[in-house]
Amino acid sequence: MYAIMKFWLDKGVSGFRLDAFPFMAKDTSWPAKPAGFTNEQFVRYYGADSKVHDYLKEMNDKVLNKYGDVYTVGEGGVIPFSKVMEFVDEDRKEINTLYHDEIANAWGRDSFDVGDYKVGRNNVLGIKQIVSKWNERFLDKGWTSLFLTNHDQSRAVSKFGNDAPEYRDASAKMLHTFLFTQRATLYLYNGDEMGMTNIRFKNIEQYNDLQARNQYNLILKTNKEKAAAYLVYQQELGRDNSRTPMQWDTTVNAGFTTGKPWLPVNENYTSINVKKETADAGSVLNYIRSLVKLRKEYKDVLVYGRYTLLDKDNPAVYAYTREMNGKKFLVLLNFTAKGASVKTGVDISRAKVLISNYAATSASETLKPYEAAVFEL
Repeated sequence: MYAIMKFWLDKGVSGFRLDAFPFMAKDTSWPAKPAGFTNEQFVRYYGADSKVHDYLKEMNDKVLNKYGDVYTVGEGGVIPFSKVMEFVDEDRKEINTLYHDEIANAWGRDSFDVGDYKVGRNNVLGIKQIVSKWNERFLDKGWTSLFLTNHDQSRAVSKFGNDAPEYRDASAKMLHTFLFTQRATLYLYNGDEMGMTNIRFKNIEQYNDLQARNQYNLILKTNKEKAAAYLVYQQELGRDNSRTPMQWDTTVNAGFTTGKPWLPVNENYTSINVKKETADAGSVLNYIRSLVKLRKEYKDVLVYGRYTLLDKDNPAVYAYTREMNGKKFLVLLNFTAKGASVKTGVDISRAKVLISNYAATSASETLKPYEAAVFEL
């Protein structure tokens, strides 16, 4: 493995993502399974063995330290929150950051290390608690990361927002306003920058995801009704939703290939594609380009600035401030398809709007459906 890493570093790559790295060490005494052990508890007993730390330090000594500024991020969803600093503390020389699955899991899937929030859709309170918890953990040391979609999660706008035609643009822009104003290293998954949506397959034969196919067939052996319900679940949260081909234009296969793609192209590719959104000044794609520019321009505030949660118990609106070096920004995010009010205790009547997903930004603390705005106070 080290030879492969050196090969790519010599070619100039900037770093590595370590897939499922907590499982690279095993307890070779092969102890008996604990009483009551289930397959769902696999990660609880076989993830993050203490020897993982030895391997990570060896990787730094033999490879990474010899190449200077190399970035590493680990897939750390099975690592308990209480142990994350053991991996990303810069003094330990293991990895730079790891990413967790808590937000994805809090919105609709079981999680290994959930808090006291309720797991389920429209879980704005859960997202607030998760973000605030991780921010607090890394105030003085270490660093965290944040994402909404990856190859193991369904599309952000379909999962956390609303992909109905009347709300897709606004909710996609709102979600990424959230992402780009966080104190973390963020990850933007291909296709999310233009609001690609879930494909929602209707039958199991359409799926390539072996996990989905195997689980469906296991359930089908005992209960047809539960198997049908599992298919509905997969339409919203299945991994193949984010694995459909990138939608470049309106040509065959959305311009992705002239051959046969591994999964069908989403039928909405004629209306959601890079070419069309590039030409539309008000598109999701161009809005996210503006967010990238804003985050770079105000790097001190939006990347490193202090984060303060406001109106903590509001179930619809996520509000917070970011501040550093005398600059203070207010971020307001309505996660719902209805108008919603928020109490921030901040006067925004004279605030400067830095970015908003509506042409007419709300001048009060009552927000339009899926409205997002960043104010300079």
